[in-house]
Amino acid sequence: MALKVQDLHFKLVYEPGPTNPADVLSRHPQPHPPLPNVGEEEDTAYINAIAQSSVPNPLLLSDIQGATRADSTLQAVLLSLQTGMWDDKAVDIRPFYTQRHELSAADGLLLKDHHLVIPLSLRERTLQLAHSGHQGMTRTKQRLYTKVWWPGMTSAAESLCRQCLSCQANTPTGPYRPESTPTPPSTAPWQRVFVDLYGPLPGGSTLLVVVDQLSRYPVTHVFNSTPATAGVLAVLRSAFAAFGLPEEVVSDNGPQFRSAEFNRFLAQMGIAHSCTPPLWPQANGAVERMNRTIGKVLRAAQLDGRDLRAALDEWLLAYRTTPHPATGLPPATIMFGRSIRDTLPSLCTAPAPDATVTANKEHAFRARQCEAANQHRSAQPASTITL
Repeated sequence: MALKVQDLHFKLVYEPGPTNPADVLSRHPQPHPPLPNVGEEEDTAYINAIAQSSVPNPLLLSDIQGATRADSTLQAVLLSLQTGMWDDKAVDIRPFYTQRHELSAADGLLLKDHHLVIPLSLRERTLQLAHSGHQGMTRTKQRLYTKVWWPGMTSAAESLCRQCLSCQANTPTGPYRPESTPTPPSTAPWQRVFVDLYGPLPGGSTLLVVVDQLSRYPVTHVFNSTPATAGVLAVLRSAFAAFGLPEEVVSDNGPQFRSAEFNRFLAQMGIAHSCTPPLWPQANGAVERMNRTIGKVLRAAQLDGRDLRAALDEWLLAYRTTPHPATGLPPATIMFGRSIRDTLPSLCTAPAPDATVTANKEHAFRARQCEAANQHRSAQPASTITL
């Protein structure tokens, strides 16, 4: 090559890179994916395994029977029930002595009325099960009251909730303000439902939340991103196939709910559609309150390093089986007319609820909420406007 160009004369001219098309490949290299950090992946897997293993397993009656046999105090109480002789001066027996007329024994279990008496070795585990989903102090105690008992159970539950870092980190500091006037009461489950989109969640996903007004039974679905109207309708169509067609759907003014496609679907199903006033989320208070609770649950799960969808499913089971203060019954019991099984043991089945009594309780509860909110805000009656 040198012999061929030896008679040529070259002139070197500097050409800047931005104006030199031959340099384009060096200025636009192919991206290389980062190498996996094996140590970091192993640490993450280890932490997640610890978080998952810290979730208490369900309690079985056989577990309680075995722990009762190993509990010296409960064995002494069972013996006292058989003989009728009580050592009421013993510190550990005295709380049971005061309740002796409500105590009974069956299949190696100690009962107080229809509640299982939990042995000392299983009480912490029972508290963790009742507090699953981080529902707060009141609902944790309500869940315990329906199935189990032991001396000092209420104070133990309150102490657990006060010491729960996830609950403390996600408890709002501002006052809760429900809607000023209650919506018309429902007379049956799944008659009027409230829908809303909640998000974005950690990771960019969005949650569709559907809440029945009477039972407070929630239905949720996680979208990977903000859904279009078609995605919302697919979830609602599945919910309606499972629970039947409601008479009315209440939503805010989000674009998915104001679209012609959404309203055409409801019209074809014979379902009325009501929209809340713009910029007034209190009018959709049932689902907005549910969103706030779900947000607290997911933030707590994120702090604990848990899978968010698994934490949401765990909370849904806990919420659906915990008596609601509006009705005094679990949402699932009102929705299905029967109790559903959860992780806490139970010996009895709750009777089917009376729809009329439940509806009156729920409406009276919302009326009290509204009255308290109006007093808190010093609200005045609205003026009459004639158009």
